[in-house]
Amino acid sequence: MADDGGADWFKKTEDGIWIGPFLFNSDVVFEGLKTGLAAVGSTFTFGLWKGEAYKDQPGFETSTFFAEIGRDCLITAATLGLGEVVASVRAARQVQQAANIAQRTVGSGRGAAYGTRVHTEFAKQVQRISRGRIQTEVSYRNGSVVPRGTRGSVRVDAVRGRPERPKEIWDLKTGGARLTPQCIQQIRRHLPRGCQNIPIREVRPR
Repeated sequence: MADDGGADWFKKTEDGIWIGPFLFNSDVVFEGLKTGLAAVGSTFTFGLWKGEAYKDQPGFETSTFFAEIGRDCLITAATLGLGEVVASVRAARQVQQAANIAQRTVGSGRGAAYGTRVHTEFAKQVQRISRGRIQTEVSYRNGSVVPRGTRGSVRVDAVRGRPERPKEIWDLKTGGARLTPQCIQQIRRHLPRGCQNIPIREVRPR
């Protein structure tokens, strides 16, 4: 509800508390809560219940947006387990930090030789920052972990989880190189059975 007359930014009247042009009292707050709850209900029923009369209230769409974020987080946590979500976030931060430090340590450059130096420093930093919890430079071929350089194998830069049962993979890219869908599919074909659908992400120094 807007105040047509008051000029003060904050004031208290018989109608309630005005903050700028907006009035806050028990009725207004209660209606806002009902609108927010309606948005949550609509979101968590995946639209089967559409909020009825509250769907046209101010704030309903904004509440729905944030409710959808919360719903998706809960689904992720229920699917992977809260511990896995926390471990994934921590690992992603450590890998990004390692990439940043690696580039700063090696300095600027270009070409294959430069990329090799950054990759070498990246592996060193990942091991240091993660205290060995993230494995580096792991090679796969036909579902098995194989020695580096094995003919027909693919090598990935960082692996969360045991190499035999990877949970997430990161591929470090520098310069104009990109982790293409074709590269991702090639990696997936060689991963252990049951692990072909794990996240495979590009990490780039910042």
